[in-house]
Formats: sequence, C-alpha cells, structure tokens
Amino acid sequence: MKYIRYLSTLNLIMMSLSILMSLNNDQLWCVTGYGSAELTYFSDLNGYMSNEPILFACVAILGLLFALILFFFKSKHSFAIVMVIFLMLSAIPMSMFSTAPFYRVMYDSIHLCHNHWLLLGASCFCYQLIFTSIYLFSSHKKANL
Repeated sequence: MKYIRYLSTLNLIMMSLSILMSLNNDQLWCVTGYGSAELTYFSDLNGYMSNEPILFACVAILGLLFALILFFFKSKHSFAIVMVIFLMLSAIPMSMFSTAPFYRVMYDSIHLCHNHWLLLGASCFCYQLIFTSIYLFSSHKKANL
C-alpha cells in the first residue's frame, strides 16, 4: 500500500505542474457572462480581476510544498492531517474569485478556451483524492497461510 501513497503524492505534483504550465498563455483563461453575454478573457480585463488565474498558481505552489512534506510522513494519521490542512489552505484562494466562482472559471477555461493543462490538473487532483482515500481507508491485514 506504500505505492498508493506515492501515487497520491505524484498526482499532487502533476496537478501543480500542469496548473503552473497553464498560466503560460493568457488566452487559455476565460469566463462567460461577465459584463456581457460573450466570452471574456482575463487578459482583457483591467485591475485586479485580470490577475485572478494567479489564484490557481497559489494552489499549485501549495500543492508542491505539501507534496514535499507528504514524502516524509509514513503514518496514515499524519498523512491524513497534512492532506486536510492542504485542502483547507487550498480552499482559501479558490474562494477569493470575484468575477465568477472558481468552478465556472475552470469550466469555461477548459470547455471554451481549450485549456488542456487545466483539464490535466483537475484530473490529477481527482486521482489524487481517489488514491488518498484508498490509502487512508485500506487495511494492512496480513494473510494467515
């Protein structure tokens, strides 16, 4: 079951790197329904709202830091505590969006602006949650033969 813990941590690293790669192109971040009925790119906005995709970078940096921390913990309890702290800290930047909720920005950026890096990051995050759940809820019973 140790390999599942490593798969979970590896998916956290892949999620972080793919989100950071998606920030290279400003035309991959968009939202609908902001100011008009058509598509609005964050690079076209003025002020602090144009920097809202940087909030995803905060989550990516948190993911990289917590992935390094998770490699050093061996017990399930400490792994679970660190993961809960990561999820709580990553919820803070996701609640700071002012143009639209973060899930709307994610959906529009993936579906309408073809942000495949963000799609990879969201997929890796889902796999990371699945592997973490498997690791935390599995038992280490040895077979009596």
